[in-house]
Amino acid sequence: MCTDDRVLGALPPFAVEVPWWPEVSDIVATVRRRYGLDVTVLRLIGWPTDRRAGGAVSYIAEVDRPVRVPLTPWLTDPLEQQPHRQPWAIPGGPSALLSWATDRLADQA
Repeated sequence: MCTDDRVLGALPPFAVEVPWWPEVSDIVATVRRRYGLDVTVLRLIGWPTDRRAGGAVSYIAEVDRPVRVPLTPWLTDPLEQQPHRQPWAIPGGPSALLSWATDRLADQA
């Protein structure tokens, strides 16, 4: 989990029904139900070495308020900037793109 500028740590592992890694709706729903947190999943950050669908994977997810559940420290920096990373896959990225789209639509009115 992260905020707009720092990694907070990891929630305990949990299983979801859909083994398709790009599908994160079960993850968002489980985090909301178990921990009372609304998260925005930014991207996949850890996966099995054989890269088949299913299995234990890790995502970086953004929260916009304090987390009041115990988190495990995350030892690597998933926020490190990469030259080819998409703008929606960084903290603040989804909200910045929505703001941009809202502004463009307002310009059309």
